[in-house]
Amino acid sequence: MKQVTKKWIRNEQGSILILGAAGVIMLLALVGGAIDIARYMNVNSKFKDAADTALLSAATVSRSQDVNAVATEYFKANFPEEYSDSLILNAITVTSDPVNLEWTATVTGEVKMAFAKFVGVDSIKLQHKVTVAWDVSTRMEAIFTVDTSASMCMDVARDTKDGDTFILQYQPDYRCKKLNAMKEAMSYVIDNGLAAIEGLGGPAFYAGIVPFNHKIKVANPSALPAALTLSESTNTKGDPNYFSVFDDAEPLSPVVPLMSVNSDEDKQKLKDSINAIVQSPEGRGWTRSNIAVLTAALMLDPQYATAFGGTDKPYDFDPEEVNKIVVMMTDGANVGCCYAVHPEGNYDNQYLYLYKVDNAHLTGIDKAPELAQWAQAYNIPTEGLCDQMKAKGITIYSVVYDVNDGDPGGQEIKDTYRSCASSEQFFFDVQSEDDLKLAYKTIAQSFLKLRIIY
Repeated sequence: MKQVTKKWIRNEQGSILILGAAGVIMLLALVGGAIDIARYMNVNSKFKDAADTALLSAATVSRSQDVNAVATEYFKANFPEEYSDSLILNAITVTSDPVNLEWTATVTGEVKMAFAKFVGVDSIKLQHKVTVAWDVSTRMEAIFTVDTSASMCMDVARDTKDGDTFILQYQPDYRCKKLNAMKEAMSYVIDNGLAAIEGLGGPAFYAGIVPFNHKIKVANPSALPAALTLSESTNTKGDPNYFSVFDDAEPLSPVVPLMSVNSDEDKQKLKDSINAIVQSPEGRGWTRSNIAVLTAALMLDPQYATAFGGTDKPYDFDPEEVNKIVVMMTDGANVGCCYAVHPEGNYDNQYLYLYKVDNAHLTGIDKAPELAQWAQAYNIPTEGLCDQMKAKGITIYSVVYDVNDGDPGGQEIKDTYRSCASSEQFFFDVQSEDDLKLAYKTIAQSFLKLRIIY
């Protein structure tokens, strides 16, 4: 009996071992399957997000580019690196619908399996189809301010003084690299901020340009509204001829009134105006951003339609009918030399007067309380010009180009331009010609009001 019992026990132990081993295998399979399922779910989610972003970006490429290649490039750039080893991207195909102004992308791929491959399943297929539509229901009106002060054709050398403060040394740049980069960047907007793919139309688009240094030049200065000329005309230190005499500001290109940009001929006309913007290494002119931004705002206001010339009248302020945009740009602090209606004060022995009042016009006394004593004399509003523009529905992009925090007034102008932008994403602090072009490329892409409709 004992022998039978021992044999039975041995058999039971063997069965238990077999069952235990089977249980371990099943447990490993379950754990491995759970890991593969989690991997699939995570990769699939990231796959869809990257595909959506890729199509939104690819729909804004220039006509000369392969939209499928661009979509693939953007997909790879937006797919998280930590999941890249788990994905095989097979193909991205983008098609366009000229009638409905839509783009559709079909993206296929595979998720690599870690455990299922041991039972013959190496990967699971992925497919995502997404459609974006171009919202052309609203007209677009955009005014670009372009700093054409003398420094746009100069190289800047910075010598340290007193820790983080710089003394700026300017040397003539006969190639005018900064100005030419600005022209190239704006031309990109004209070429690519409207119809991105051949055969697709776009919204009614109108654009104007405000070249500026410390002045702006218009065909008929006597027609300018008092809102623009008030400081000079009412202040005891003002110059009554400030907006009509330009000898101290030359070369200065004229303001380009709001004009239609809805055909290749229109585009070329506007690009010709951009290419005609001038400055020289021996040129004059310092920087007053507030004059340029105020001019841009008035150009978008229908009640001042005739003040700046041109035949295209802006729409009334109605976000359902029109999207009004100002792109403000500077390559330096609001600084100038020697005179005008602003409080005097030599800055770091550079013979430059820091126009804090000009910045205050943009941001308002609420954000520059130290200038309250000058508010009435210099017509500084409690609410800054930028906030007034945003309240009217104007979208503001701001670009600061080749400005260092340690430059005289550098940190202040950055803070001012950042405050003016409609959002942090619409503020661009760029240091090089390539960065400037990229900033305007980003701005151009955001003009297209694309939405995912699946």
